[in-house]
Amino acid sequence: MRILIISTFFPPLNSIASLRPYSWAKYFRDQGCSVTILTTHKPNLDKTIHHDLPLDEIEVLSVEQKSLIIKLRTKQQNKEEEKTGGLISNLRHKTGIFSSCRMPDISDMWALKAYKKVARLKPWDIVISTSGPYTTHYIAQKLKKSNITKCWVADYRDFWTNHELFTGLFPFTILEKYLEQKWMAHADIITTVSNGLKSSLQTLLPDKQVHTIMNGFDENISDVQLLQKESDYLRIVYTGTIYNGLSDPKLLLVSLNELFQESLLLRQKVTVDFYGKYNADFQKLIQNYDLTDIVKQHGMVDIHTSLSLQKNASMLAFFEPSFTNNKGIITGKLFEYIYSGTPILAIGIDDSNESAQIIISSNSGYVCSDNVSTIKQSILMIYQGECKTAQNRLEVMKYSRQNQAEKLYELLLDSQ
Repeated sequence: MRILIISTFFPPLNSIASLRPYSWAKYFRDQGCSVTILTTHKPNLDKTIHHDLPLDEIEVLSVEQKSLIIKLRTKQQNKEEEKTGGLISNLRHKTGIFSSCRMPDISDMWALKAYKKVARLKPWDIVISTSGPYTTHYIAQKLKKSNITKCWVADYRDFWTNHELFTGLFPFTILEKYLEQKWMAHADIITTVSNGLKSSLQTLLPDKQVHTIMNGFDENISDVQLLQKESDYLRIVYTGTIYNGLSDPKLLLVSLNELFQESLLLRQKVTVDFYGKYNADFQKLIQNYDLTDIVKQHGMVDIHTSLSLQKNASMLAFFEPSFTNNKGIITGKLFEYIYSGTPILAIGIDDSNESAQIIISSNSGYVCSDNVSTIKQSILMIYQGECKTAQNRLEVMKYSRQNQAEKLYELLLDSQ
């Protein structure tokens, strides 16, 4: 089969979103398929550490975005690292515009150029578009309507018009709702990342059958060396982005402060290390709780370093937003966490949340909701080596990226 995967997120771009289409491409290639990736050109406009992952026998078609727009967005993002506020910054964070979520987006200008590039090639048996941004679906539906592909799989890594976090910007919201229904009418298969999001999509698109293809961990990438851990030292690690008002680490800081004040933990025996994009608001929070000697932001690291940090930590902090509609949100980081075997401290979610259910069913850690007392107790249990029974590795292995790619591949075979 000739398969085209359309995704603006793809290695070497350092984002966990890049690993979803990458894992599919590898699996399809190994099944003897001819795989092509249509993505954006990845200019090195910042100091982000790239994913250095092998792409043997996978064709990558990179289409350049307007460099001026890229530079303007990068400049704006750099400003946001230094300070918060400002009209554009506030609009981006509230509505999701220019953030690969809502309309307008910087990929709008890229999409037509990208379509023209692949439309000139031989027809495809299958086209898979994974969003956001929504422009990947725009390209795929044009290919389907033009009979350049037999089958179109529309994958929702994130929602579009009913996004859980970003409300969109009027009057674009009206156009978005119209376009989503119009485009999805041409999709043969619709997939998403969790059962909760599947249920929401099924309501949005009642005439379509929606399938769950979860994210996961890549065993080949995730196989890192386990170092000797100091038994009397507590190292808490978080890898990923801190989203203001959403993934809130405040309760962890409160809990640690109380444990120090109660002399249940010694400051000199604890470090809390955050790896990801620098967050100025979070740094102020660290200062407010007088924890600058313990809690550090280290910046971005590559995927291999991130996985090594996870495996060699004493505990992995996992923050999920507590808003009403988050029950179906499962971040890709969770699967890396459970594969590491390091106990997870989940804050902000209860056992009704799908991420929490995965942690509980695989016996991978503690789900603490927003209860400081429970957080403190869980920290002490992990520190003192009083964890629950051993992790259920059979349950964990269900979430390998290979298993999830195999589920998708079976859907593709059934469509032919």
